[in-house]
Amino acid sequence: MRKSRIKFNDVDEEVLEAIAKNPDSFFNDLEELSIKVPSWSKLLLVVLSVKKKAMEVDFFEEVKEFFLSYTKKVLRYTSTDLNFICFSREQTNDWKLFIPPTLIGTNLKTKLRKRRDI
Repeated sequence: MRKSRIKFNDVDEEVLEAIAKNPDSFFNDLEELSIKVPSWSKLLLVVLSVKKKAMEVDFFEEVKEFFLSYTKKVLRYTSTDLNFICFSREQTNDWKLFIPPTLIGTNLKTKLRKRRDI
């Protein structure tokens, strides 16, 4: 049940925008950012804030820990400019981009869709 986090401040905006536009480019910038992905890591959560020039990279060994952390962050920062990017290498050794399921639970504030006349 290992997990690890790296936080970066004052990251070049071009790097952040490139990652936000093409998340797979994150792995091209690992060397420039001096990030080494732990061998035990199965899931990755990258949180980008282009306005603040900040980036956080979380490594997870277990799915449960990943989803707990992801859920807390998404709920806490719903009205911000943060980009959440998720990667997994559970089924193969290659990192694959994935989109977590919609959050469902008690005490969640949700927005209703606008009514459409059919």
